[in-house]
Amino acid sequence: MQKDQCDLMRDKAIQLEMNLKNTKRQQLENSAYQEKLADASQLYQRKIADLVQEVEEEQARSTNAEHQLNEMKNEQEIGNYQYQRELSEATYMYESKIAELQKKLEDEHARSNSAEE
Repeated sequence: MQKDQCDLMRDKAIQLEMNLKNTKRQQLENSAYQEKLADASQLYQRKIADLVQEVEEEQARSTNAEHQLNEMKNEQEIGNYQYQRELSEATYMYESKIAELQKKLEDEHARSNSAEE
């Protein structure tokens, strides 16, 4: 009977040792997995930070380009306004000169007709 108890105890001890070895092995595997997971997380966090920075830089470039485009549009509008104004002034000046010359021509014709009569 005591031998049976000893055998049972020995079997139980062997089973506990095997369970302990399995638990240690699983802990090592879990530790290695957690380490790989932590490394992957850091890698992804760095990549996300880099991408966020790229997006911010691209937004800054886009905003800058938009401001430059608006400035160019404003300059173009000012240039168009100045061109229209100068064209209008030149047209007025030429129309006035034409009217003046036509008046002189009519006066000359009138004087010429008066002199002939």
